[in-house]
Amino acid sequence: MKSKKHYFLFIIVTFFSGNLYSQEDSTIYFDADWKSTVKNSAVYYKKATFNEYGKIDGVFKDYYMSSGKIQNKGEYINGKKDSYSVWYYENGKKKEIGEYVDHQYVISKAWNKDGTCILKKGTGFRQYFFYNGVIKSEGNYLKGYKEGKWIYYFNNGKINSQEFFKYGIKDGPQVYLNIMGDTASLEIFSRGERSGEWKYWYPNKSVKSINNYYEGKLNGTQIKLKENGDVLEMKFYNNGILVSGDGSFYNKDFKKIENDSGAAFYTKKFAIEGSDHSIEKIFFISGKLYSESQYSIKGLNGATSRWYENGNIQYKAYYKDGKLDGSVESFFENGKPRRSDTYKNGELVKGSLLSINGQDTIHTVFKIWPEFPGGVEAMYHSIYANVKYPPEAQKYRYEGTVYVSFLVNANGQISDVKINNKNANEECLNNAALDAIKKMPNWIFTTPDAIAPTYLHCR
Repeated sequence: MKSKKHYFLFIIVTFFSGNLYSQEDSTIYFDADWKSTVKNSAVYYKKATFNEYGKIDGVFKDYYMSSGKIQNKGEYINGKKDSYSVWYYENGKKKEIGEYVDHQYVISKAWNKDGTCILKKGTGFRQYFFYNGVIKSEGNYLKGYKEGKWIYYFNNGKINSQEFFKYGIKDGPQVYLNIMGDTASLEIFSRGERSGEWKYWYPNKSVKSINNYYEGKLNGTQIKLKENGDVLEMKFYNNGILVSGDGSFYNKDFKKIENDSGAAFYTKKFAIEGSDHSIEKIFFISGKLYSESQYSIKGLNGATSRWYENGNIQYKAYYKDGKLDGSVESFFENGKPRRSDTYKNGELVKGSLLSINGQDTIHTVFKIWPEFPGGVEAMYHSIYANVKYPPEAQKYRYEGTVYVSFLVNANGQISDVKINNKNANEECLNNAALDAIKKMPNWIFTTPDAIAPTYLHCR
């Protein structure tokens, strides 16, 4: 009996409440940490206007919920703070004045609650506090920009991080602590770019990972470790490009997982000496070779082969700069020939397809992915046309991103639609995303020799 094949796909549906309030004044409520909340739990609220893209645009004002007095006023341009910004204490006195230059904050003056000026011309020591009065951060400004060491705190008063700045840009070691006071990570910046060795630790104080950077790009050895110290993954990068590595594990749907528990496949990657090409090998967890592919910075480049777990070859294809170019041959699991095609620059030149009995059959184009009718753009239109913003979400301005997975069977039908993350804001957003995905039409099934499970990310 012919086995049924399924393809696992992954869709991300994002809800922006601002889309429903285009060009209108709206009120948004926040808790003490400035996270979106409902009115009854709010500490602050914002009065602002949203543009047609759901982004805050134009003049805004923030208020203290308890008194209704102004807390901050300024201006946004398409979702980002721009131009001037003025903060106030709840007693009505000015707290701080600054402006945003190229989206970077530049302070000008600051005052105590009694009106005493504590910072002039953007230079001096500054402290910030949580709503409960506990210190939040402290450090020096120089000519408007953060300079030197700044200390950040948890809202229980314990140190969260120590960070170093130069002209407002991270420069030097940045140390982050967990709530117990142990080092959680050490990151190094040079003029705002990642640099040197970055280290992360587990709560038990054992090293979790080590990454090396140069001028903002991964460069050199990158290691991930288990809590017991065993190496989980080791890779080597050259100027941001992965050139060799092994230890990545995947489940049966080719979703990357942390370790070999539940893994169906694992990968290894090797650099080809004297070129920018690399070879990626994927193995069944049994150790048998599943596939071998050559890559360049432009994508697949050279031979790509895949095998059945019984050791027989499934197909072999040649690519150039990410496009099929050359011969494509595929085989049944018993070793009998199935396909013989020739491609040039991604276009089919000639081809033939055989049945299991060796008889000529209707030729189909060689593809690995199932497709939405009309392509990716048509899929986006279908999803957004079917997303109905729940009335409850409209009322409370809930926003969020919902991750949805589903299966596409050999007939292109969608099944097993699931939420991969429970949206923190409201269950109604999860249900709206599920409904939109379930309304999609059948997908176009791929060529019969593309039978391997596939994991597809769409955004």
